[in-house]
Amino acid sequence: MSDKLKNIKNPGFKIPNNYFEGIEDAVLSQIKLKSIEGSGFKVPDGYFESLEDTVINKISKNENTKVINLFTRRNLLYVSSIAATILLLFNLSVFNKKSVSFETLETASLESYIMNQYIDSYDMASLLTNEDIIEENFIEHNFSEENMENYILNNIDMEGFFSE
Repeated sequence: MSDKLKNIKNPGFKIPNNYFEGIEDAVLSQIKLKSIEGSGFKVPDGYFESLEDTVINKISKNENTKVINLFTRRNLLYVSSIAATILLLFNLSVFNKKSVSFETLETASLESYIMNQYIDSYDMASLLTNEDIIEENFIEHNFSEENMENYILNNIDMEGFFSE
């Protein structure tokens, strides 16, 4: 900004004395003087009597209307493709359900499930019947010393057994 604009003390606009005190009365008196009679809208004479005939004449002149056929080849292709898609999705989801049993499970996925779900010995024991738990059933299995050593060396952390 220039220095001239910073130092202006008189804005240049003047309002008459008591202007805002009497403005409301002056505006209301002008409105009362110029009061409007009626709504300001005029309807031609006989307008409502002839309105119906005028509308019917304009409608009857346009007898040639454009007819759009709903069953076009294009619409038929759209509808049939949507129906085929829905039918295909229904068939894929309903008829391709395979039965799941222990024979169809992969050993690796079963092992990873057991390892990641933190199943303890009580949970495993709840799945076994009394016949499975009997000691005689465990004795039937032949465990060689070599297999036991390999299992212990490969799967058991030995650091916890030895203390310094």
